[in-house]
Amino acid sequence: MGFHSNVAVICHGTIIRYTLSHFAGYKLDTIRNGSVAIIGNESGSWQLELVNDQVPNRVAG
Repeated sequence: MGFHSNVAVICHGTIIRYTLSHFAGYKLDTIRNGSVAIIGNESGSWQLELVNDQVPNRVAG
């Protein structure tokens, strides 16, 4: 059986921008105040699913 959980992280914009950039695989220029981001893990692979309340327009290769 797998383990599934949701976690909410609330932090300063610079920290979240660096973290989301890491998971996206490219530099994110701006994270809007109060926006929502989602990082998903499918079969052990992390990917950025939502940033600034929108689906990212670039996919890390």
